[in-house]
Amino acid sequence: MTDPAAMLKRQLDLLISQQIITLRQPTSLSRTDLEEFEVRSAKINVLFRELDRRKALPAPVHRSKVHVHPAA
Repeated sequence: MTDPAAMLKRQLDLLISQQIITLRQPTSLSRTDLEEFEVRSAKINVLFRELDRRKALPAPVHRSKVHVHPAA
């Protein structure tokens, strides 16, 4: 599978480009425009969840390695 971070960057770049094109139009958004934005938004949400799922969890802290200094 392709790296989710690279896929996410591409989807965000495409979304921004599409928004710029859309905002330059003299007419209102069409139903197709809205559907395309909705589909892209769903893809972006899936990619963010995939990144969160793959994110490494911090190593657990073992109590034996935690040093408590007495108050001075």
